[in-house]
Amino acid sequence: MKRFLLVGTILFCAAVVAILAEIVRRSFFEKPGSPSHLKRIALQINEREWETNEDSVVVPVSAQAGDRRLTMQYELLTASAAEVDDVTRREVREVMRRGACEKDAFRELLDAGVTLQYVINDSDGAPVLSTEVLRWECGGGLSAPSSR
Repeated sequence: MKRFLLVGTILFCAAVVAILAEIVRRSFFEKPGSPSHLKRIALQINEREWETNEDSVVVPVSAQAGDRRLTMQYELLTASAAEVDDVTRREVREVMRRGACEKDAFRELLDAGVTLQYVINDSDGAPVLSTEVLRWECGGGLSAPSSR
């Protein structure tokens, strides 16, 4: 993947995380992480008009609320899944994790036991990456679940 696409993908993902955090923050009427709260967040994400132009790299396409899970799906506009290398995938995952951990609105969901899942597919629907952010990944004295 060309370097400018890598940089653009990472910067755009960081901007999208910030916008999504603002949507989450505005949904304070329900108990954080409750089914109604997650449904309201997903609805607001799905109703938002996401502008794209020739510089757009990824665009959110939908969100689903599940049992203690908020899944946000994106479409990669500038490359196919085969063009995205492992370095880019790792860096995008880190941007998503860091954004979720650093934004208070997302952190509140994580602290309530919600798993945040990010799914990126290319314009043909081929999977580019899928990653989850869990509470323990953000520190704060919590540890990873033991593998038994």
